[in-house]
This record gives sequence, C-alpha cells and structure tokens, in this order.
Amino acid sequence: MRAPRWLLLPAALPVAAVAAFDPAGYAPFGPAKWMAVSALVPAAAAAALWWRGPARLARWPARLWVAFGVWTLLCALVGADRWYALIGTPERHAGLLLWILAAVALATGTRVCAAGGGRAMAQGAALAAAVTGVFSAIELVWRGPVLTDASAARLGG
Repeated sequence: MRAPRWLLLPAALPVAAVAAFDPAGYAPFGPAKWMAVSALVPAAAAAALWWRGPARLARWPARLWVAFGVWTLLCALVGADRWYALIGTPERHAGLLLWILAAVALATGTRVCAAGGGRAMAQGAALAAAVTGVFSAIELVWRGPVLTDASAARLGG
C-alpha cells in the first residue's frame, strides 16, 4: 500500500528544523528553525485531520497532555507574568503556546503512525542527520558556514 502524500509534511519537519537558518539575521539559527517548526506542525496537523484513515489517540498520553495543559494554563493565569507564561520568553523558556504546539505534534504523530508514515519520518530524520553531518564536516575542516563571531558582517555577529 502506498503512503498518502500528506505524509511529506511531517517528514519535512526534521529537515526544516535542522536546515533552516537566516545568515543575515540577528540570531542565525533559532528564529528560522522555530518559524519552520511553528509552520510545519500545524500544516501537518491540518493535513492529518483531512486524512480519512483510523484516528485514535493513545488514552494515557492524551489524558496527561490535557491535565498538563490545564495545570499550565492555571499557573499562567495566576502567575506574576501572565504574558510570558502564555507565549514563553526570549531566553527559550517554554510558554503555554509551545506546549500546545507539542501536543498538536503528538496527535499528528499518532496519525502519521496510523497512516503508515514511519518510513517517511525515518527518511526525513535521516536526511536531517545527513545535513547536520555535512554542516559539521564543513565546520571541522574549514570554518562555520554561517559566521557568528564578532568579526562577521552579520548583525549581531
């Protein structure tokens, strides 16, 4: 049986998370990677919702995510800094939105497995590992392909 085409979206996620960068940006790696993840997870989730195959979440992970989400929302609402508790902070502290994105990724992963997408995900992860290996080899032999030191012309370099 041939896997549905929508499985290309979640398979592209590890590749995008590794390969995305903005060499001219203030921070060349983080924002571009999070933009790719924040765009591909909902896109893959939307594609997974339209797929007509079996849809069943594992009960315990789903219950734990709901309990964790309710607890995190309550903590965010009564905490000292509600805004950052909801969206997170620039220092990479996760807010409620990131945990919601993680829950959506978990539910999408369940659909990917039900659709027989394990092979597509493994191929995406292998491609991401290859990109990381090539980047690391270039950095080891020559220099970092994306300059991040103080002598770079990049803003914030």
